Amino acid sequence: MSDDPSLTLQIAIRQALISSPNMSGITVFDRAKTPEIFPCVIIGEGQNVAADINLGRDYINTYLDLHIWTKEDNLASVKKISGTVKDIIKHAPANLSVIDLKINSTRFLRDPSGDYSHGVITVEALMKEFSE
Repeated sequence: MSDDPSLTLQIAIRQALISSPNMSGITVFDRAKTPEIFPCVIIGEGQNVAADINLGRDYINTYLDLHIWTKEDNLASVKKISGTVKDIIKHAPANLSVIDLKINSTRFLRDPSGDYSHGVITVEALMKEFSE
């Protein structure tokens, strides 16, 4: 049984983030829990959508959300970390099953309490499923 394409992408992005010296002082979590350490990146939701490129239907568009959290009353640091994360992802070594990798979108959100800032980067990868 092969891994789900979003898990393959999740593992590759997590490895690229935790091994980058540019992420010094930024914790990377791969879990579903409200953060208690700031600043941090939480690897979030994934989605696979069929990419009808060929009749074999063995290509998939995979999406993965990365949540960036800081404890501040403005969006400056979350935007700076977002730029760092996007740069790391753009230069991450490609896995053989990843055909194309891009940043699909970035959103910046304010916490209603005013204590936290939150950014969401959506990564999109065109992936090929290989038969075993």
